[in-house]
Amino acid sequence: MTAPLPAVPVEASTWDQALYAFLVEKGNRSGSKRTVESYSRMLWRFFADTTPDRVTPAMVLSYANGIGLSGKPPSSVTIGARIACLSSYFKFLIRMGLVSSNPCDMVERPRTSPSPARGYSAEEVKRLLEVTLVHRWLLAYRPVHGQRRTEPEPSRPTAHLGTPCRWGSTCQAARVEAYM
Repeated sequence: MTAPLPAVPVEASTWDQALYAFLVEKGNRSGSKRTVESYSRMLWRFFADTTPDRVTPAMVLSYANGIGLSGKPPSSVTIGARIACLSSYFKFLIRMGLVSSNPCDMVERPRTSPSPARGYSAEEVKRLLEVTLVHRWLLAYRPVHGQRRTEPEPSRPTAHLGTPCRWGSTCQAARVEAYM
């Protein structure tokens, strides 16, 4: 459960009250405390020196591309998040009848390049498939040879190929050899 925002002081400006109302609505709609916290940080930082009725597209662009607390230039994802945050707030203000336009609509959002895939390398996939094949062999070997799970596993699948099974036929594990 998310902690409620502090009560808005009676002497708070209309803009401060609108900002609190927006954050409460954002929390109720998204259900994410983290989203509300990050939107709160971005909005309070942006509106420290101005009010929503004085914001221009140039100010939005300057803020979105501005260097943050880390001292590094922002990534395209960060720029997009800043513009999205401001745009969402201005859409809220338009719905509430406090402003008539959204300055973010005139700002082009950056193209985000897809991040490199976070997965297994080709070598790791190959090793996983090898392990999977050994397990397939064990699944085929155990029932045919009457081996229990508590008995030690054979060291190599090929060591038991062609040995007589308890039913008198040749080991069915030969079929598994094709997978290896």
